[in-house]
Amino acid sequence: MLVVFMACKKLTTDAFQEHPVLKAPLNIAVVNDDDQLPVVGVKVIISRKTSPKDDYVRVDTVRTNEKGQINGYILPYPNFLKIEVDTTYYHKGKQTLEFVTENGGSVMLHTTPKYGMAPLSIDVTNSTTVVPIPGLALSISSRAPETTEWLSTGPENADAMGKLMVSLPYPNEVRIAVADTIMYFPDTTFTNLKNVRGEAVSLKTELKPLTVPLEVTLLDKDNQNPLANAEIAVLLKLTGEADFKDINLVGTTDDDGKVILNAPYSGEVLVKTNDDIYYLPDSYVTRLAYEKNRKITLLSKLQNPLVPVELSVFNAVYGRDNKRAALGTTVKVSFRKKGQTVFTDFLTNAIAADGKLTMSMPLGDEFRFSVSGDDRFIDKTITYTNVGFTLKEIDFELDLRPAKYPEPVLTNLQVGTLALNNSLSVNKPQDIAVDKLGNKYITEGSGNRILRVDRFGNTTVLAGTGTAGVVNGDGAVAQFNAPWGITIDADGNLYTTDNSSSSGNRIRKITIDALYKATVSTIAGSGATGSTDGTGTSATFNRPSGICYDQARNCLYVVEWGGHRLRKIELSNNKVTTLAGSSSGVVEGVGTAAKFQIPWGVKLSADGNHLYVSSWNGNAISKVRLSDNNVTILGRSKSNMSLPRGLYISPANQVFLANTGGHYISKIQSEADGNASTFVKVTGGTSAGDVDGNANAARLSGPVGIAYDPYIGMFYIADGDGSNQKVRTMKSSDIQ
Repeated sequence: MLVVFMACKKLTTDAFQEHPVLKAPLNIAVVNDDDQLPVVGVKVIISRKTSPKDDYVRVDTVRTNEKGQINGYILPYPNFLKIEVDTTYYHKGKQTLEFVTENGGSVMLHTTPKYGMAPLSIDVTNSTTVVPIPGLALSISSRAPETTEWLSTGPENADAMGKLMVSLPYPNEVRIAVADTIMYFPDTTFTNLKNVRGEAVSLKTELKPLTVPLEVTLLDKDNQNPLANAEIAVLLKLTGEADFKDINLVGTTDDDGKVILNAPYSGEVLVKTNDDIYYLPDSYVTRLAYEKNRKITLLSKLQNPLVPVELSVFNAVYGRDNKRAALGTTVKVSFRKKGQTVFTDFLTNAIAADGKLTMSMPLGDEFRFSVSGDDRFIDKTITYTNVGFTLKEIDFELDLRPAKYPEPVLTNLQVGTLALNNSLSVNKPQDIAVDKLGNKYITEGSGNRILRVDRFGNTTVLAGTGTAGVVNGDGAVAQFNAPWGITIDADGNLYTTDNSSSSGNRIRKITIDALYKATVSTIAGSGATGSTDGTGTSATFNRPSGICYDQARNCLYVVEWGGHRLRKIELSNNKVTTLAGSSSGVVEGVGTAAKFQIPWGVKLSADGNHLYVSSWNGNAISKVRLSDNNVTILGRSKSNMSLPRGLYISPANQVFLANTGGHYISKIQSEADGNASTFVKVTGGTSAGDVDGNANAARLSGPVGIAYDPYIGMFYIADGDGSNQKVRTMKSSDIQ
């Protein structure tokens, strides 16, 4: 305390008396405690105490050299010093020192890096004489990979030998530039810090001639309005020289069309517009030794060159080899011209039917494309660096966001009708599959087509001519024979059952390309009525109805309306086997000892270990254990169940039934084997009708298939067994 008091007293006395200032050297070493090696290029903050109350004032910030040291830093004494490591990239390391004798003092700071750090060695020399430039102000900034913002390290200066060591995180791109471009010619270099070995760079510059402010105003040559964001350049020709030389002196006009440049006092200067792409050229030659010449006006005209751009927006939710165009997705487009710091909005538009957004954009250094607020895709922005005027073909891949309503919200349900456009209607809708992108695929039992309704309501015929048949190939010429059930696999392929007893009895596959063009093939079933197991078309079916997909086992499950069986199709080889069922009835048992009675619906349980099968004519729900094909009866002729067909199973294993005979939707309230399950209604109607509104009062005609979209919390119901011939919707009014 005595030393501190005397030091403070001496500093106070110094303010009133003139006498020589006593100085001594300070030596600092910084060691990395992780490896006991010196820390090169780290910032060290030196402060001195100014009062007995531990008040300190910063004296300087200095970086260690290539040996992790700061040697012979001269400071007045006596002083009480605090020396500490800058904590931007390193953990705290601090020492205090009584700096009271002519011998000065030494400290060793211990620290550890917060990140992977690399040394950057910088040499600054005169570009003509190659002599080091001591004390030159430098600008150092860095940015991390895949970022655009440069982060400055703060004021930096070369040492007495024109050198500076800087410790920065890696990986990083680093920009090093001459900071004092008023007195020195600019120079900038870039490097990438990739590993702990670091990098070495050099800057070359020299003093500019003496400068004076030059005010340049740029006006529209036709209407005299100011032209902003235009680059103005100054070239120099000294006495005795034949040509003007580029001295790297440029500036950008402000909103008033003005820019002030510190231009050379000596010689002639050529002042000109510096961007002939955006502005008509103009120039002016003058000598700035005369003050009257230091305000000049250039006349130009803003041009609007255009670049053709073709943006393809897609997603790979079904795999990169099975991309789907993000049709109808709204994209915001903007551009940044040369010299500008902000982007200008150009347009906001939806992706067209060809999966592309085609436009002619103003020429810019960068184009930016953004999707935000979409209910399917995560917000995403990409920036494209543009060069030249040629066609730019740009890919923009979107990523699917998590579903908002994985479990249905069942409060305040409202029933509606799915609107179809393009003059299309649905003929005996049987089943619906909803993909991850919000497309609804609807089978027409009598229309012999597969309809697609996208998430924006646009309706098209995916496949089928409308004529009953068994034609494979392009969706536009393909034919189906009473398609009933439909499901979708992990690659986005569709499978449907041809239910007709006359040349139906087939399982069809529909592949879909990026623009939703369909190709149809037959994977199983010869067309003949039967129950023969086999591979592909050597197998026979008896009016296949419901179908579902099992991703874990890479197979399909099919139930037969006429054959009363549960069949399995292995997708690796299209091998067909019988799992359960034989003749009509509702009987528990294992495999073919069990019975189903005109089954329609089949769905996989949430845990993937069981199948639920609805027997329409048997008025029953059965459960099949896939480990041994044991079949149990969950419910038969129970309350709130009436001739069920379609099924939907939620991720929490809520089981929903489309009760064709009862004209309502219900669900299993409590599940128990031995016909002990209970059921509860989801919609209230018990008579056929066509009434939208509150689910308790709404009326359905003959609900068959049922599906659910977890992204918008919407059920879709194929109301196709009675007179309605519609797809009905059901959603809680409590959600958006």
